[in-house]
Amino acid sequence: MTQPRRPMPRWLAPLLVGVVGFAVVHPFDAECRASFARFAGWLSGDLRREAQAWQQYGQGMFIIVLAFVVWLLDPARRRRLLDLGLALAIAQVVSTGGKLLIGRPRPREYFNDPWTFLTPWGEYPIKIDGQYRLVHAWDTHAGANTDLWSMPSSHTLFAAVVSVFIATLYPRLRWLVLALVLVVGSGRIMFDAHWPTDVIVGGAAGWLIGRCVVSPYAGVRGLDWLWKRLVNSSATPAYPALAAADRARQGED
Repeated sequence: MTQPRRPMPRWLAPLLVGVVGFAVVHPFDAECRASFARFAGWLSGDLRREAQAWQQYGQGMFIIVLAFVVWLLDPARRRRLLDLGLALAIAQVVSTGGKLLIGRPRPREYFNDPWTFLTPWGEYPIKIDGQYRLVHAWDTHAGANTDLWSMPSSHTLFAAVVSVFIATLYPRLRWLVLALVLVVGSGRIMFDAHWPTDVIVGGAAGWLIGRCVVSPYAGVRGLDWLWKRLVNSSATPAYPALAAADRARQGED
């Protein structure tokens, strides 16, 4: 009798995409960015403004609107917003920590440098008040250290987290939200905010966080655990009934 195959860990596919994508694209970061920049130069008028506006997909106001939509139109799944909230909190830590610890210069005109990764110990010459100063990426008082916060792309990371959340709750939207992640990532390159590999790493990190937090109901289960231990030890956990309802709904779809 053959043993059933073990499912792939949720984190493995995003990790492989991030590592392989970085290794393949990094040698061509400058060339790829230049191609995206040329394409951006062809955009004008409303088309350019639309491309810039969609960079906010997955950011603050969009998240608030998304939470209101789920709360008002899908009351049975309101608790899933706990999963979104936990995933976004982890994404913020990963994004900020990555920027401070990796210390990669953004693609600016005055230092077109895709090869430098400072790590916590490195310094880089940044022009501040007309003079160049050596700055650590983590020195938030330096005045221009955001120029050293290129990796990962936080916009792409948050867009990926939000897209995993939407696709998990509403699978029919998965291709739409994937396309929106690609729009965000492409825009970050076109408008000179990030190198292509920053976008790849950010998207993979957001996908990984979403898969490991939203898919297993980590926020819902975490509140169940805290509630039983701190508030009411005899309370009925919300997770089992919520997961059963989701499985039944997916079966209907």
